[in-house]
Amino acid sequence: MKPWWLLAVLLSRLMATTVEEQLGQIEKRLGIQEQRLSLANEETSYTLGGRVQFDAALSSQTHTNNIYDYFVTPKSFTLDAPTPQTTMQARESRFWLKTHQKTPQGTLRALIEVDFGGDPGNENVTNSRQMRIRHAYVSYNDWTVGQTNSTFMGTSMPDIIFLASGIAFVRQPLVRYSWHGTLWHLDAALENAQTVASGKSYNDDAFYDTVMRLRYETRTLQASFSTMVRSLNVLDRNNTAINFHAQSLAWAVNESVKYTFENNDYIQGAFAYGKGMGRYVAFAYVNDAMLDSTHHTLTPVELLSTHLSYTHRWNAKLRSTLLGSYLLSNALSHWNIHANMRYAPMPQTLISVEFHTGATYENQISRRLDRLLTSFSYIF
Repeated sequence: MKPWWLLAVLLSRLMATTVEEQLGQIEKRLGIQEQRLSLANEETSYTLGGRVQFDAALSSQTHTNNIYDYFVTPKSFTLDAPTPQTTMQARESRFWLKTHQKTPQGTLRALIEVDFGGDPGNENVTNSRQMRIRHAYVSYNDWTVGQTNSTFMGTSMPDIIFLASGIAFVRQPLVRYSWHGTLWHLDAALENAQTVASGKSYNDDAFYDTVMRLRYETRTLQASFSTMVRSLNVLDRNNTAINFHAQSLAWAVNESVKYTFENNDYIQGAFAYGKGMGRYVAFAYVNDAMLDSTHHTLTPVELLSTHLSYTHRWNAKLRSTLLGSYLLSNALSHWNIHANMRYAPMPQTLISVEFHTGATYENQISRRLDRLLTSFSYIF
C-alpha cells in the first residue's frame, strides 16, 4: 500500500503545479488583454469615436459626378440635363482618434480623423469608397502642426448639411502659432501652397501661403479677420527643359461674424474678397489666376464671396437655418439659398431635411438648380 500512497502524493503535486502554471498563464493573458483594451494611463488618455451618416438627394437636374449632387458649387449646375435625379451615399461617415497627454511643459493633443470620401468603386454591387485623411495634426501649447482647416477660414460655420459655394473652405497641411489673450486672439500660419491656373493645378510654388487671423470672442459675439498673401507660380516644362516661369503675387481677406441672442438663436455670416484666392472658395471652382502662355504672364483672378445665415431654435430638439450665399468673379455670378429643419430625437442623433435653390450665370449662360436633401447621422 505504501508505494501507491507515494505515487498518489506525487501525482497530486504534479497536478497542482500544472494548475498553478495554467492559472499563471491565464492571468498573464488577461493582463495583456487588459492593456490592449485600456484607453487611458497615468499620462495619456485616448478617445475613439466616429459618425455614421446617410444622405439622400433629389435634384432637378442630372449630374454625372455625384460629389456635386451634395456639395453646392457652380459645378452642380448642369446645362442640358432636365431629368430629375436621385442619389444616396454614406461617404460622410467617419472615424476619429483623439489623444490628450499632460507634460511638464504643457498639454499635448493629437487628432486623426478619416472618412470615406476617397476614390469610389461602382454603384452596381458594393458602393465601396476608399478611406481618406481629413484631419491629422498635433497641438502643443500654442502650436499646431499637421493637416486641418485653413487659418483663412472664419471661426464659425453655418448650420447646414453641406457647405455652400459662398463659404471659404480649405483643409490642408500647415504650421500655426496662436497667441491667446482675454478677448483677443491672434493666429499666424504657413500653409500648403498650390496654384490653380486656367483650369490646371501646378505644384511649382516657391513659398507657403502666409495667413494671419485676428479673433475676438465673447459669450455672445465671435468675430474674425483673416489676411492671406500667396505667391502663384507656373513652370512650363517639356521633357528636357523649362520653357518659361510665370509668377504673380496674390492676396485676400476674409471677415466673419457670429452673434448669439439670449434665446440661443444666432446670426452668422462672412465676406471674402481678393485677387488669387480661388482655391479657397467654392471648392476651387474659380481659378487662382489666368495663364497667358504666349506672353508668359500670370494674372490673378478677382473674386468675391459672401454668405449670411440665421439659425432659430424651436425647442431643445428642433432647429432651423436659413442661409443665402453669393459668388462673383469676372464672367461668373452665382447665388444660392438654403432652408432646413434639423431634429435631434436622441442625444448624438440628428435627422435633417434641407431645400436649396440657386442659379449660376456664366459666360452669358444661365443655369438653375433645385435640390432636396435628407440626412441622418449618429455620433458614437
